[in-house]
Amino acid sequence: MNETKHTTNQQPQPGSPVHVTRGHFLQSAAVLASLAAALTSGLWPISARSQEASAGAIATEQTTMLFFDDEPLFARDHVKRRLGQPKRIGAYHETVGNCTWGYPAVFRMPDGKWRMVYNSGIGKSNGGAGCVLVAESDDGLAWMPLDTRGSAKIDDKLRRCPHQVLPNGAGSVILMSSAFEDPHAPADKRYKLLSIGPARPWTSANLINWKLKENIDWQAEAPDPPSFAFWNPLRKAYSIATRPDDGDRRISLVETKDWGTFTRPELVMQADADDAPLAQLYGMYALPYEGYFVGCLWIFYANDADRLEQPPHLYLNGRQNTQLTYSLNGWHWQRCLHAPLFKNGAAGEPDAGCLQVSCIVPVDEKTLRCYASTSTREHGNCPPEDGYTSIYELRRDGFVSLDAGTETGKVITRALYWRGGELRLNIATEGTGTARVAIRTARGKQIEGFTFDDCKSFHGASVEWTPKWSGDHSMQQLAGQAIRVEIEMNSAKLYALRGDFTLIRRADVKKLEQDKTPPVRRPGF
Repeated sequence: MNETKHTTNQQPQPGSPVHVTRGHFLQSAAVLASLAAALTSGLWPISARSQEASAGAIATEQTTMLFFDDEPLFARDHVKRRLGQPKRIGAYHETVGNCTWGYPAVFRMPDGKWRMVYNSGIGKSNGGAGCVLVAESDDGLAWMPLDTRGSAKIDDKLRRCPHQVLPNGAGSVILMSSAFEDPHAPADKRYKLLSIGPARPWTSANLINWKLKENIDWQAEAPDPPSFAFWNPLRKAYSIATRPDDGDRRISLVETKDWGTFTRPELVMQADADDAPLAQLYGMYALPYEGYFVGCLWIFYANDADRLEQPPHLYLNGRQNTQLTYSLNGWHWQRCLHAPLFKNGAAGEPDAGCLQVSCIVPVDEKTLRCYASTSTREHGNCPPEDGYTSIYELRRDGFVSLDAGTETGKVITRALYWRGGELRLNIATEGTGTARVAIRTARGKQIEGFTFDDCKSFHGASVEWTPKWSGDHSMQQLAGQAIRVEIEMNSAKLYALRGDFTLIRRADVKKLEQDKTPPVRRPGF
């Protein structure tokens, strides 16, 4: 078996074999059934202190406000919306074949190990996906192929390498579109894998032994991979972000409640006038995240492709990178800024040509780890020695931020019905930068004790800064009221706002003022 090497922040030379592995973890954040109907569904459970109901503690339900757009805001001055800055922290190279289209799925197993399933183009000259493999790691960074010859039941005639998990050969090629962890399945079917050739679902307890669901097609016209499944707690169904058909580079959704029957693909997104000329949407990894749904949209810059002597669709040359999309309900999706969140590296780097994020896994309460299929060369021109699984690190909530420079900026939320507990901000200042918070009524009247001057100034970086005001004033004192939160900051980045609140509008404010009628939570709306 070939040796697997792990490189961190090293630049591989074009054509040099290193070892690529792929990671995809369609980590459902809404894993807990108790959170299924709440806006709090996300990668992290509600923080321990918000769950406490012991003496002196206030039991709260967390809502997260991210800043993909200005819909939750009343005003913002001298701040700019900016995409996050994920940092590549490593690359894994699969020596038995090219993994440019590996679509890695990464999972943290019950025993603490990290495990990854992915495609590898064994015997392919241009990096195509031809065999489904598995690798294992202690930390999600340094990967080694996991020998399955004593565990995976694969006929010798259908096995092409030691760490293979699905049969391949004898004129049949099974490709993995994606794999994900199903929070509602029994243990023996905890993991699901979507394959094409044909488009069938598989189930597994350990990512090694897979069982095919016979005679069930998750899409009648098998699309070119990738396709990504996720649990939608609002619709109480599984969604698959896929292409409408083979070679059709747009994004559609398929839905199932039982993994036995599937809806026809419904178109939800295509390239628009703000995209680069001839850009095509190659695929979209999607996951529930803190009451939102976040998508990693792969953009193929087809305008740079060689247009002569091509197949019916543009194929050879052209870079790929990953943009940011989002949804409130998992079905209707929007773009954010039409610019790459994950940018291609410089010439010769492992992600210089193609960069396709297929997995996001929380490492701890502060950090997200992102896995992508990448290559040094452009689309369709990746020789066997090319292709990597690149690994990136991103701050929690670090998809997008509202940034203030040296001139003081201000962010004011729309009216919030404050149910109780304390306010928490994901914020980071730079240099001598500071931040303060003030609270007003929904109609803009200053609340005594909650002015900027009363607030203890913040300096530093925290994913959960809890503002403090003089005189022992706390947000719990405002429970049951309609308020606005105002953040004043300079040389700072604001990523998220959290607390037990409901975003409300004028009609809700009027009802609350007239007859004390509290608003109803409306997840996904």
